[in-house]
Amino acid sequence: MKKTLLTLIILIMVAMAYNASAQCTITPVIIPSGSTTICQGDSLQLNGDSAYVSYLWSTGETTSYIYVTTAGNYTVYVTDGSGCTGTSAVTVITVDQGPPQQIGGISGNITPCQGSTQTYVVANDTTATSYTWTLPGGWTGFSTSSSITVTIGANSGTIAVFDGNACGNSAANTLAVTVINVPPQSGSITGPINVCPGTVQTYSVASVNNATSYSWSLPNGWSGSSTTNTITVTVDSTSGDVSIVSSNSCGASPATILYVTVDTGTQQIPAGLATGTITSSTAVVTWIPDSVTTNYELRISPDSLNTWTTYVITPSSTYTFTGLTTATHYDVCIAAYNQCGNITSAWDCISFIDDQCSASFNLFADTTILHHYFITDTLTGIPPFTYLWSWGDTTYDTIPYPSHTYADSGFYTICLTVTDSAGCVSTYCDSNYHIMRNANSMYYINVIPNIMTAVKTVDAKNVISVYPNPATNTLTINSQLSSRLNRDNSQLIITDVTGREVYHQAINNTQSAIDISTWSKGVYIYEIRSGLQTPASIRGKFVKE
Repeated sequence: MKKTLLTLIILIMVAMAYNASAQCTITPVIIPSGSTTICQGDSLQLNGDSAYVSYLWSTGETTSYIYVTTAGNYTVYVTDGSGCTGTSAVTVITVDQGPPQQIGGISGNITPCQGSTQTYVVANDTTATSYTWTLPGGWTGFSTSSSITVTIGANSGTIAVFDGNACGNSAANTLAVTVINVPPQSGSITGPINVCPGTVQTYSVASVNNATSYSWSLPNGWSGSSTTNTITVTVDSTSGDVSIVSSNSCGASPATILYVTVDTGTQQIPAGLATGTITSSTAVVTWIPDSVTTNYELRISPDSLNTWTTYVITPSSTYTFTGLTTATHYDVCIAAYNQCGNITSAWDCISFIDDQCSASFNLFADTTILHHYFITDTLTGIPPFTYLWSWGDTTYDTIPYPSHTYADSGFYTICLTVTDSAGCVSTYCDSNYHIMRNANSMYYINVIPNIMTAVKTVDAKNVISVYPNPATNTLTINSQLSSRLNRDNSQLIITDVTGREVYHQAINNTQSAIDISTWSKGVYIYEIRSGLQTPASIRGKFVKE
């Protein structure tokens, strides 16, 4: 009985223990310390998710964590403190073979045009998870795949790409690229801008960077073609633009233009023809040049004989004729050639006289009157003359035969400027005159004609006196004539320096007072002349101030 009861108790306890075990199953979780894909040669720590009494890993290890280095399926069987047990889900570990290998070369355009869109590609690597591209400065584009589409900047350079995965990156592949820019506008076109119809002309520009060809355009009717930076053309009658465009595979530059004038018309008459300096054998003529006349034709003829000597001269504004004859009338004409070698303007003509004028004078003392001097001038040229006397003391006269009184002593420069009827001007000056005076005596100069220097006064100290000399208002003549001059109604005759009679009266031994207040200033000649069949005379000079 007792044995049966014990057996029953054991059976009940076993049953209870079995029942308890069946009711405490657990599910542990494996916690990796990183990615479950690892690189070859690396390890990964696998951890249990809680503190268990025991662990049994699929590798046979019994620690709470393990390190794995190989690919495979990993589980852990655990028991906790209550005796409950459980097995984790499978954790799959993958092992990569390492970084990707260097991929093949980059394909794409190695001479792209600036501003264009281009695509560059490398072979796809199945071990790579991404691609990294680098571009030359100024380019734009982005990609993490095996191809990239970019916009080309101005700079040439290198495109580079490497692929990578979790285990690292491959070595970079590179591709050198040279950016082709559109050619810039060329420099100025060289060549003639004024041309003649039917002529052959050459135009050119300096070589343009990046240009592979050139395109020329010509005015209507012109002929010629070229794909280089130089063109030879045959000119027609139409003026217009010669232009050039530089180009390459990427495009064309702006045009460079040169306007060319075809000379088919007439020239304007040269303006402003005039004479310059004229000497005894030369004459200068001047005119106003223009910018399009290539040559001028000058011709000259003496004395209006229409016997022309012709000169063709290059563009200028002056010409000197030589070998001329003094006091000869000349006609000079000018016309303009156009650039094609034709006289296409009308003639412009002037006339002149080859005139060599000169002026000089001589100052000498009056031997009869103290402080009184005469000037005689010597002139050459074509009369009539105009005069300008400068006395050196800021006073002037413009008549041929003036008189002048100096107010003070000093060194004075006397000048005579003469202009003849042909416009010739000559000036003569002399600074050798030292004017001296005292308080009671003035210094007088009178200009007289050369013919008057032949007037000689008879020694009349004992027979006639004239005073004052110079005189202003009244001239007194006191005569004590010899019997020869006193007979037969002798006459007093006064003339100016030109020989014009200004006074005439009968005279004897008496004193004569003559009113000269209204007379012009200057030198006068007096003569006392007898009325005999063979006349005798006394002559002299006085000055009216």
